[in-house]
Amino acid sequence: MHINKIVISRKELLKILNKVKETYEEICGMMLGLIEGDTAIVKEVRFSRNRLNSSVRFEIDPEDLYQIILKAEKKGLEIVAVFHSHPSQSYPSRLDKNGMKLWPIPWFIVNNIDNSYGCFILIDNEIKRIDIEIIDQSS
Repeated sequence: MHINKIVISRKELLKILNKVKETYEEICGMMLGLIEGDTAIVKEVRFSRNRLNSSVRFEIDPEDLYQIILKAEKKGLEIVAVFHSHPSQSYPSRLDKNGMKLWPIPWFIVNNIDNSYGCFILIDNEIKRIDIEIIDQSS
């Protein structure tokens, strides 16, 4: 089954949107939560250092990723999406598409110029947009 929708609380979404405003580097991290049917339910976001210190590329720090996985397991959660920012459109780049092959989960991308965002998944080598539902409370 493919993920067709991601549900995130306004509080967790704002953590990402506010972080984007703090730096010109691409931000990155993981969304932790649960999969219910074809929906990824985000319970919390976890930021990682961008090992590339770049405004146009990102690489999640392996030690940060390890810690994120440990925290998820302790809470009974899993990584349900990758997130990062772009200096332009909130659509996967060619490099993102390669990364999506390695991490075949939703990719949430924020434009760090205008704070627009989108969520995507790679299915049969084709990028598909995923619906985003914002809720006012984490449940």
